[in-house]
Amino acid sequence: MAKKQLSDGSKAIAQAAIDAGCRFYASYPIQPNTHLIEAMAKEIGAAGGVQINAESEGEAISMVWGAAATGSRAMCSTTATGMSLMQEAMSEMFAAQIPYVFVHMSRGQTEYRIGTRGGGHGEYRYISYAPHTVQEAYDLTRLAFYNAHKFTTPVLLQSDYVLSHTVEAVDFVDLDESDLPNLSDRAIDGARGRVPRVNSFLFGTRTRDEMRKAREEEGGYGGHQERSLDRIAYLESVVPPLAETGHLDNADLVVIAFGYVARFVKYAVKLLRDEGLRVGFVRPITLWPFPKEAVTEAAKRAKHIAVFELNGGQMVDDVRLTVLGTVPVEFIGRISQDSSGFGIGKAIEIPELTAKIRETYERMAPVGA
Repeated sequence: MAKKQLSDGSKAIAQAAIDAGCRFYASYPIQPNTHLIEAMAKEIGAAGGVQINAESEGEAISMVWGAAATGSRAMCSTTATGMSLMQEAMSEMFAAQIPYVFVHMSRGQTEYRIGTRGGGHGEYRYISYAPHTVQEAYDLTRLAFYNAHKFTTPVLLQSDYVLSHTVEAVDFVDLDESDLPNLSDRAIDGARGRVPRVNSFLFGTRTRDEMRKAREEEGGYGGHQERSLDRIAYLESVVPPLAETGHLDNADLVVIAFGYVARFVKYAVKLLRDEGLRVGFVRPITLWPFPKEAVTEAAKRAKHIAVFELNGGQMVDDVRLTVLGTVPVEFIGRISQDSSGFGIGKAIEIPELTAKIRETYERMAPVGA
């Protein structure tokens, strides 16, 4: 068994990327993403890879597109504002079926919608994971690269400022990838005495003749949109959604939270259980596809669901769409930041968080009603 090592979240993600075979990384310095850039800089060169600190966010993600299209495992990262500037390329990389990993180092949780629904043009979704421990940061980064390759699609890791700077003992356990397909026939490698392939967001990786034929047979841009819808439905049906649950056997109130915030919620739930309150939790690990089954099962027994997230209410929409009115769903989160704009404000302080959940519990339908 591997010996545990101390690591913060950024170092764990960087190590996972290297262990997964990532050999190209481009990004634009902006906190808290800069901490990950520094961690990657210490590792990727020694592994024979390349890191580029780009002059803009658009330049960074375009470089990653080019590297990943050649068959290299590649990664891009940024924080909230940078993610907004990368949306055009992000949407097109889904359509072009570019397998790469995108790390969103968020300052709070205000980009849930971008991470699960996208903000560029056309229809697209990224498989999206939200770790809440440093161990998960490593494990889910490895899984992200695995699924990017397996399903030839972009995968997003929803990390954050707190996790980036949290230090914990981590097992750097290898992931078996022996069942992955060979994607060499999709890679762009120049002409080299043959007809070169081109990567297009409309038609994927094909030769120019194949692209002209596809344009005639597949309906151009309209056909591209239909193919994207088909891929979204396919991914939602084959990618296993992950969730952690606790104390649901007799819970009248279920609190749902994701990412680092869920660590505080889980502790608050434990304290309230010790007081005798019948409270449980669900923590979505896969933000997309959303773990509908775990939420549905919790809703079957609960009298009330409370969603806690550090924004104005975003994941709460997915919860409501999942339970479809079978149980009341209440949003109890809020935007909560420190003076620097990071998501570590008063709302996640345990006294305030437990008081909020307790107040919700006491207000809901009486126990036994």
